[in-house]
Amino acid sequence: MKRILFTLVLILPFVFNSCSNDDDDAPSLDGTTWECKFMDEGSQVEQTFEFTKDKVKFTFRETGYEENNTETGTYTYNPPKIFITIQNETVEGTVDGNKLILIGVENTEYIFIKK
Repeated sequence: MKRILFTLVLILPFVFNSCSNDDDDAPSLDGTTWECKFMDEGSQVEQTFEFTKDKVKFTFRETGYEENNTETGTYTYNPPKIFITIQNETVEGTVDGNKLILIGVENTEYIFIKK
C-alpha cells in the first residue's frame, strides 16, 4: 500500500503539469503598435495602428495639416492573416515577423513596421 501511495505522489505532479492551458501561447497583437511612413505628393504621411485585446485605433497624420485623423475599429487575427474593420470597411493583410502588410485601394501594398 505504501508503495502505491508513494508512486501516486510521484506521478500526480506530472499529470497536473501536463494538463496546463495551452491557450496562453496563442499569438496576439494586444499592446502592439505598427507604423507606416511614406511620401505622397510632397507631404510626409504617417499611419499608425495600435492594437488592444479586441480593438484597433488607426491614426493618420500628414505634414501641413494640424489635425490628426483617428478612427477606432475591430480586428480578427488568425496568424498570419489579419482583417481590420474601421467604419464598415474591411482590409485584409498578413503579419510576417515585425511587418504588417495590408493591401489597400487599387491593390496598393502598405507595410507597417512594429514599433
